[in-house]
Amino acid sequence: MSVLRVLTFAIASALPQEAPPDNALLNARWQAAQQMHVAGEVAAARTEMEAVLASDPRNLDLALSMTRWLVEVRSDFATALPFARRAQELGVEKQDAINLVGSVFTMNGEADQSERVFAAGCERHPSEYVMWFGLGVARAQLMRYLDAKVAFAEALKLSPDNGLVLFSTGENFANLREYAVAERAFALAVKLKGHDDAMWRLGEMLALQGKDELAEKILTQALTNGGKSPRFQAALQLGMFLVERDRAAGALPLLTQATEERPTSREAWRWLARAQRSLGKHDTAARSLKKYQELRAEEDHLEEERLLGLIKAQLEGAKRKEPASGGGG
Repeated sequence: MSVLRVLTFAIASALPQEAPPDNALLNARWQAAQQMHVAGEVAAARTEMEAVLASDPRNLDLALSMTRWLVEVRSDFATALPFARRAQELGVEKQDAINLVGSVFTMNGEADQSERVFAAGCERHPSEYVMWFGLGVARAQLMRYLDAKVAFAEALKLSPDNGLVLFSTGENFANLREYAVAERAFALAVKLKGHDDAMWRLGEMLALQGKDELAEKILTQALTNGGKSPRFQAALQLGMFLVERDRAAGALPLLTQATEERPTSREAWRWLARAQRSLGKHDTAARSLKKYQELRAEEDHLEEERLLGLIKAQLEGAKRKEPASGGGG
């Protein structure tokens, strides 16, 4: 044994040895942190989770478990962020882990990080559509629509009848102002029930191409389609459509409905004011316009809600496709 190795061994032997983490204790603390979160003590739960992970900082399974529970059980992407970051630092390799971590970054507006995670995932799992889909969503969030187009095309090659991928592809084509291609994608997404927003988005694309009769028919159908958010959007889009075609009388009840369903929507108040002004209702138009102006600095959460829906569906789709697996990256 060389002198250097002897010295190294001696120094290491003299240092106090770090005790391995007590898994039973960590699990008990982790369970207690979950109960805090469920009770609404989110800040305290996050502090305790961070302390638990700090007790075993190289434990990838634990970092992923915390991330997964916060996302899939609690839909709390913000609290999941530091644990997703730790998982990324430790190196995620499995498809479900990559999808989970990348999705947390996307939902927290860290699309640059999400792109890195999914780009690495595409290299590691090139035949898995969910990797390309996640990459497309991240690039679209970065407004790199041409790059997103490439990623979504790969996802569609691997999963051509996937309604969610078709819907997101349509969104990307709409951002590129390729309305005819977006129309086809949304039409297929409606058929495959890919997303609740697909029908009103289809109507919007038809209107943008001047296909008024069909656009009105589709938007009218969308008024009773899906949940609260797509019904609101359908009412808003159809109201806008009618105002632009000098049919303010027909638009008025739709836009009134839209402001009642979402009183924080600036666009709904703005278009309601336009409809009221067109009908000579100047006093009510002034009040609607004032409401619009009051709301102009407030955050509209529609895009966040839609993105959350996409990510949840993405995670659920991957979970249904993947067999149950143990821990690990």
